Amino acid sequence: MSKTENSFVSGIKIVFTDRDFLTIFISLFIIGLSVGGFMPYLTVWATNTLHATSFQAGFLFVPMSIIGLIVSFYLASLSDKWGKRKPFIIWALLIGTISRVPLAFTHSYTIALILLAIGGFNAFSFSLPC
Repeated sequence: MSKTENSFVSGIKIVFTDRDFLTIFISLFIIGLSVGGFMPYLTVWATNTLHATSFQAGFLFVPMSIIGLIVSFYLASLSDKWGKRKPFIIWALLIGTISRVPLAFTHSYTIALILLAIGGFNAFSFSLPC
């Protein structure tokens, strides 16, 4: 077995034997499932409800991704200084809820764009770089 294969196998063992890593794995798996279900529906919703063009529907992902990428590195440095990640995850869940609930009721493309940009704080905060 190569060095890479050996480290991969030992990494899997650590994930399923360490409670903290298992909790992170399950959390990220559930988040991945929710994003996988949310993203395709977002484009259909944008074209039907907001009467957005296909370009506009695809553009809804851009601000969320950019803000999420920038915020994840900033939050990672803050959590490394503070030493605790749980408060960051709780605030990210709160911000995600605050941005997604009004999204279900909006009929304005601009408001949807703003809400999804705010959702960027939530999108990448669960995969804070170590």
